[in-house]
Amino acid sequence: MGRARRQKGHDNSKHTWHEGDERQDVHSAVVALRGWRGAVGERTEMNVSVAGGHFPVALVNAGREKLEGRPPCATTATAHGEFHFSFWISDDLARVPLKFRTESVLGEIGIDLVDYQVPRDH
Repeated sequence: MGRARRQKGHDNSKHTWHEGDERQDVHSAVVALRGWRGAVGERTEMNVSVAGGHFPVALVNAGREKLEGRPPCATTATAHGEFHFSFWISDDLARVPLKFRTESVLGEIGIDLVDYQVPRDH
């Protein structure tokens, strides 16, 4: 384990979520969004903690968009009123995160799942 990781205390960071708990970290936010099946145009909000800061995130279901033969659901979001990003989650039972896009001062940041096969029984 690297020295920087120990200094920041990541090893000792623990949180237990309870029903109705509105505090999310990036990982729990992704899991919560996998479960959100809002109608096209529907909006929701969540609070996400990143690097010690707490940011309100406004989300909009932007509809469905075909990605390389996959059945995705696109969502756009704004964090802290100024950071815009979009992500796509498969619109099947697995609700797999497929793609993420945002802009930074250095250019576009993107994450793409390179291989996903829809389960046969869905």
